[in-house]
Amino acid sequence: MLPELPTELLLGVCDFLRRTDILALCLVCQRFNSFFTDVLFRHIVCDEVPLLFRAVEGQRLDIVALLLDEYHVDIDCLYAGETALLFAIGLRYPQAVDLILQYRPDVRYCCDFGGRGPLSLAVISGNAASVERILQSQEIEVNDRCSDGLSALVYALKHREYYALQLLLADSRVDVNLADSLGWTPLQAAVLEGNHVAAQMLVRHAAIDINHQTSHHDAPLLLAVKRLNELSSVLMVDSLLLHSELDVNISDSNGQTALWHAVNCGHYDLVKLLLRQSDLRLNDPDRYGVTPLARAAERPVLSVLELLLEQRHLCINSQSTHILPPLWSACRAGNSPAVKALLRLRSVQANQRGPTGTTPLQVAVYSNHLSIVSLLLRQRNMVDINARGRQQWTAIFFAASNGRVTMTETLLKHPETNLNLVDDQGRTPLWWAEHGQHSRVVNLLRKHGRLRRRKRRLA
Repeated sequence: MLPELPTELLLGVCDFLRRTDILALCLVCQRFNSFFTDVLFRHIVCDEVPLLFRAVEGQRLDIVALLLDEYHVDIDCLYAGETALLFAIGLRYPQAVDLILQYRPDVRYCCDFGGRGPLSLAVISGNAASVERILQSQEIEVNDRCSDGLSALVYALKHREYYALQLLLADSRVDVNLADSLGWTPLQAAVLEGNHVAAQMLVRHAAIDINHQTSHHDAPLLLAVKRLNELSSVLMVDSLLLHSELDVNISDSNGQTALWHAVNCGHYDLVKLLLRQSDLRLNDPDRYGVTPLARAAERPVLSVLELLLEQRHLCINSQSTHILPPLWSACRAGNSPAVKALLRLRSVQANQRGPTGTTPLQVAVYSNHLSIVSLLLRQRNMVDINARGRQQWTAIFFAASNGRVTMTETLLKHPETNLNLVDDQGRTPLWWAEHGQHSRVVNLLRKHGRLRRRKRRLA
């Protein structure tokens, strides 16, 4: 009945009403003429909340349109640091988003305090309908990155908004390989998040760079193996393998491949999955000369080592002086099960030297792995106990010079141990034991020497 009142009386009534009451009256009134509306609006223009925002909040799109068409309200006006477009997105009100976009707001500087623009905020709020409407606008920059360096595409996968992610991937303007401030692409971000669903969606995109590497040469495949647990890694690698251009032999800055890292982590199922790839190279060493097999020989997961040993094209022995022999690696690490597994192979070279010039026996003695030394000494036809390393040292030199009593006893039990050999300075194991003041070792060596001389005299 208010619209029927005379103008003077209507204005008088408005003088006795609070602004909030006038606004409520304006927003609930379904039918009103322009004069009545003008009277109401004239009494609430000083309200601290702009009318445009009040109308959006009250879900009165007709009033929003009236404000923009008749009263020429600034579409880019701010309230609490937000434009009406961002306000509508925050309310998850896609119809208001659609209407506001029709009035072509300035979206170049339209962002929240974190630098997130309309598209990113719509994704974060989980409002796929608003995402769809925003993508229809040609003014929106779909590849804008926020102050944290993330794009709307990355926000979609981080928040697991898969419909929004699908909408973004379907837009030809979206750069699916846009890296953030740390150099991670959306695919790498999906891998780091352990989100194999998003990874599958990205891998199927025609423009995806499946082998993109960061400054540390961390490709998606390498990240999938290094950063996740075994189950997540298998699912992620399985997703990446969907792409025909995936390089399964790609390596990081240390020259370590996906197979190397899978072995290092002891991921049996992941190693098995990688071994199914026909173009996988088994014997690539890293920058330190460690092959996947040599690394497996050092690690405690015997099943991974046995799985590798089943491969036809695996090199059991080192193919170069700068590459670690697997048996040598196992001996240095003190891995008895691995040593046993390798010694069962007829093709293994039991005296092949490592990069320090030491044999497997010598490095086991130096590392004080008594059980490994005992294992090797049982292989009399394979292991040369008097093999010389750098400075012409044999295994007994390492034991004597370090004062290892039990180790010295074990070596002395071998009938071929030669105590009379000298190093490149003309010194014997006994000299080194005396020099180190290892009295118990000195006594062992002297006793062993007297017994040998006595036996020769009796003969």
